[in-house]
Amino acid sequence: FCTYLAVAYVPTGLISVMYGLSPLLSGLLGQRLLGEKPFAPHQWIAFILSLGGLAQIFLDDLVLKGDGLPGMLLLVAAVVLFALSGVMVKRVGADVHPLPATVGALLVSLPLFGVAWLLLDGTLPTLDFSSHSPWAILYLATFGSLVGFVCYFYVLRHLPASTVALVTLATPAFALMLGSWLNDERLTVSLVLGSILITLGLALYFWGGRLLRPRRKLA
Repeated sequence: FCTYLAVAYVPTGLISVMYGLSPLLSGLLGQRLLGEKPFAPHQWIAFILSLGGLAQIFLDDLVLKGDGLPGMLLLVAAVVLFALSGVMVKRVGADVHPLPATVGALLVSLPLFGVAWLLLDGTLPTLDFSSHSPWAILYLATFGSLVGFVCYFYVLRHLPASTVALVTLATPAFALMLGSWLNDERLTVSLVLGSILITLGLALYFWGGRLLRPRRKLA
């Protein structure tokens, strides 16, 4: 819900960049809630590097001088909640098929979306099928919610972390390119630099340990 609200304030490509921080936040939350081992030194460096990228994005003129600050704060809240939900799924540890897990999540969230609609708007939408809006809503309902969540829960259960990391690293770059190409969104230097720092931080977080092992053996 915070993500949908943020769309009105920030470029769509920035959303995927922000969600790239979720593995780092999940690692921190996992230490607290799951008793996972603390970060290695290279992971702390990766975390600081990604935070530097986030700070760089916050300093962008689109955020500071425009209406982007509320959108960025909403995105931060969305990413934290997203990471927390993934950690809580692992904490429960229930052997549930991805489809029932998805349906259960939607059944819980749907009434809350209804309450939010009633409080913030409360008017019935007018669907104009000659425009893009109804088709965008249908796409979000089918792929963004149902198919997307099924794939997400499947990934949590079956795929190795290295495979998931590849998706996390590739998505921000693709999102920025698609946003610029399809929505004519302006790519500023600060936005691109911040995105690169976040991506480098993620790469170091996942694979920094492999780079350091040979040096330790030689030492």
